[in-house]
Formats: sequence, C-alpha cells, structure tokens
Amino acid sequence: MNLEKIYIRDAVYDEIPVYRSIEEPIINSWIIQRLRYIKQLQLTYLVYPSATHTRFEHSLGVMHTASEFINYIFSNNSIEDVMNKLGIKTNEKTFEILLRITVRLAGLLHDIGHGPFGHLFDDIIIPIIADGNERIVLKRKCFSHEVIGFLIYWKKIRENLKKMLEKTEELSSLSDLLIEWLDQILIPICLEDGKLVYHNLFKVGEEGFGYLLRMLVRDFLYTADILDYLVRDSIYTGAVELGLINRVRLMRSVKLVHKDEIIKMLESREVAGEEALLDLNNKLLDRIPSPYLIFIRDKVRPDLVRYLHARRLMYENVYLHPVVEAFQWSVQEVFLNDMVWYHIVGIDKKSFIKLIIDSLIDPGKSSVDELISIYLRLVDDTLLKAKEFVETHSLCRTDVGKHIDSIFNNRKPRFKMLVREIVNGIPVYTDKPLSDMYISIVERLRKNIIEKSGLSYEDDVKLVIDKIDIYPGSAWNIQGPYIYLLLDKVYGHWLESISEFSNKNMLTNIGEIRLFVSRDTGNEVKKRLIEAFKNEILKKEDVREELKHIIRLTTKSYVTM
Repeated sequence: MNLEKIYIRDAVYDEIPVYRSIEEPIINSWIIQRLRYIKQLQLTYLVYPSATHTRFEHSLGVMHTASEFINYIFSNNSIEDVMNKLGIKTNEKTFEILLRITVRLAGLLHDIGHGPFGHLFDDIIIPIIADGNERIVLKRKCFSHEVIGFLIYWKKIRENLKKMLEKTEELSSLSDLLIEWLDQILIPICLEDGKLVYHNLFKVGEEGFGYLLRMLVRDFLYTADILDYLVRDSIYTGAVELGLINRVRLMRSVKLVHKDEIIKMLESREVAGEEALLDLNNKLLDRIPSPYLIFIRDKVRPDLVRYLHARRLMYENVYLHPVVEAFQWSVQEVFLNDMVWYHIVGIDKKSFIKLIIDSLIDPGKSSVDELISIYLRLVDDTLLKAKEFVETHSLCRTDVGKHIDSIFNNRKPRFKMLVREIVNGIPVYTDKPLSDMYISIVERLRKNIIEKSGLSYEDDVKLVIDKIDIYPGSAWNIQGPYIYLLLDKVYGHWLESISEFSNKNMLTNIGEIRLFVSRDTGNEVKKRLIEAFKNEILKKEDVREELKHIIRLTTKSYVTM
C-alpha cells in the first residue's frame, strides 16, 4: 500500500498527517470542503469574536485524534490476541493500518450531515417547521445530522471508497471488512418498537468489532470527537483555561477486555459495584454489541474528573452562553419566514419536510438524492442571503427585518436574559426520553410566571431550562450506563454505576433556569417578572424538587454532542 502522506498545518496539533491515496481525495471532495463554510460553534462568534473555526478543521482534528487513540490502545493491548479472536488472517502491520484507516475515515466523515449553523438547523429549526404528525415521524426516526450524514455516506462515498481500497496493495483483500466496520461506526442508532430502524433498512450488522471502533470516535465517555472540540473550541474562543484536559493521558490509559473475560470475572463477584452486578446478572453483556469493552485505568481518575468538569465549564460559559442563545432565536425567526426560506433553500418548507420524511422511511427512493443535493448546497452564507433578500424586498421594517438588523447592524438580540436560577443534582440514569417532560415543565412554569406578573404579551417572554449533563449522553450507547474502571493487579476490574461514580467524585448535573424578555419590555414589567420568577422557582419547594429531579436524570443520546 502506498502510505505516502501530506501534512496539513493545524492550530491545535501543529501538523495533521493525511494519507494521500485514500484520505486526500475524500478531503478534496465538496462533501468535506463544504464543512469549511459551516462554523463549528454556530453563532458563538457574535460573543467570542475569534470563534470562527469551522466543521472542516474539527473533522480533520477528529480524524487525527482517532488515529492517536487507536495507536495508544494497541500499545497497551495485544494486536495478535485481537486478530486471533476475530479470526483475521493477515500480518500485524496490515491489521494496524486497517484499524487506523477505519477510525480516521470515521472521524473525517462524522459531521458531514450538518446543515447551516449546525445543531440549530438540525435539532431546532427542522422540527419547528414540521407539523404535529411530521414531528412525530421525525422523532420516531431519530432525525438528526447523523441520519443525514449516513445517507450522504451511503449514497455518495461508500462505493467510491470501496473502489479506492480495492486498488491498494495491502488493503484490497480487507476492503469489505473496513467498509463493514465503517458502516457500524456511522450508522445512526435508532430504536423503534424495539428494532434498530436503520440497521434493518441498510442491512448493517447489529454486533461486531466496528462498535468498539465506534466508541473511540463517537460513543464513549471521552471520544476523539469530544477530545478535539473541547481543546479546539477553548483555544478559538480564547477561553483556553476552560478546556484544559490531559487528552494524551486519557487516551493511553485504557485497556480492552473481551466479554468472555468479564463473564469469568462474574463468577468471583468482584467485577462490579452493587448496581452494576445486578444489571450484569440481567444480561447487560448480551446487550453490548462490541466483543470488547473499554476499561479506564483508575489511576487517571483525577484526569477523568478534570475532563468532565472542563466539558461542563465549556457548556456553561460558551456553548450555552445566554447571548448566543438569544441570537439563535433571531436566526430561527429568519429561517421560519416563508419567503426567506424559499429564497435560501430553493424549495418550500412543506416540500422540504416531505423529502426528509420520505427519505427516512424509504432510503431507496429518489427523494434521498434530491434531499442530499439540497443539503449539500446549504452552508452558513444562507444568513447573508437572507439579509440581501430582506434588504432588496422592502422587508426591513417587518419582524424578520428587525431580526436581521439585530444580528448584522446592532449586534443586540431582541431578547435579553433577565434572571436565572441554578439547580444541580447527582446524576441518576433512566431509559426514558426526557424531552416531553421538559416541554411540559417549561410551558407550565412560563405560564404561571406570566400570569403572576400580569403581562399581557406572552410572546415577550421566554423561559428555558438549559441542562448540562456532566457526562455526554452518547457515553452509554454501547457499554451501558456504567463507568468501567481498571484498578490495580490485586483488585482487577470494576464497574460503577453513574450514581456511584458521581457520588464518589462529587460530580453533578447542572440546570440553569433562564428567563428572557424582549428588549422593549419596560422596567416595571421586568420587576414584576423577576418577582414572579422568584416566587415560582425559588420559593416553591415542590417546584424546586421537580426541577432537581429532572436535572438529575441522565439518559442515552444518539446524537453526539
């Protein structure tokens, strides 16, 4: 195989090597180049001026970090043993290359499904423009940028990649295996009526070694994705101290343990804490699709805790900054305008949602190609197109024009945070989805606050609960809701539940209950709103307990954040 490399300079890693024969053609395609025009942190640059880095830089960083991660893992584990257990007949050098190329490609491709402004477009705007029944379908089919990304990979990349691999000298005989693993890494995990929707549609295996590699890239306590964005985002925002983590020590302090070994350890009853032992006896291992589990060496517990705190601090201070949140509402309102939407997307909202739903239900339809074509045209310049449209169509004095003005001319979002309260709690795992519970609580509290303040214009008030989970929800997708620790040679392996680990290390989820008001709101009304907020949130013990309960709950997230 021709392993010739080129090197790309990078602000975080100095240089990122790129394999010329396989990776460079993909990087140079529009599917990846498009990410140059989608900012990594959406509208955060309006608060942190230097946060103008893109999904492109991040994707290269995840590719590089995934490569480092797999190298560290197999410096601590026997490659020969893994090859024997998998029944792979090749030399160790070729197997190393196979592993490295697989995780690198997964890292490179993990964000290709993002729309303009990233999660704002994918997770908020799309569900809003759908009607009630359509929203149910989107939710049932787990619509996200990861679903769109997989459709793009399957339709536009997979076959061409396979042909490239078949032309290489050493990987030609292993090309099918690499594609199989890449499918398992990139396939969205979506359960509907107890079945994995997209696994069945695309005939992707529900178990396999690819799910171990998936953990390194996207579904583990710390992944190549998170390790890159914490460091990169903290550097580009100027909040370097918030993202300080020992990424190398974390990556090199893991060990692979085959499920068969865990079963043997169960007999000694020394493999788990009380909660984990009960779940293991309830066949937890049968629900894990990877043949190997990843254990973290207990000696790096301080580094692990520091990493979790760094992630929380970045969410508190950067990702969920109240001014950024307010700007997002303005962009949201711009996109929701029918004329503006049609101008920047080229298709009306109802037809666009129909394309999405048809593609999710039957990926074999021609609607998928049309949807992908539209998505690949959409980048962050849509907001500038909206500005030009508003200015040339005499819409400056309309509501959408005022939102455009607040972004480009005044840099003052139309809503401003008035008051907030923080609630925290030790995390407790639940299998139940939490979104409906949040919507219900927020609507009830908002209504009560408005009524008690005597405000007549409900649209002038927004109440949000910004919940910051101390753990990434995607951490539990493969190995279940446990922290897998490797103690010393005497005590061996150990599983702790989320609650057990959190109590020992004083880790809590945080919820910020924020009340926003229109900038036009008078001072007297603001005073009444603050008083109503305090009476409802601070002084009612039952409300605080309800909030604390929902803040404590943590569950799986099939969208990596």
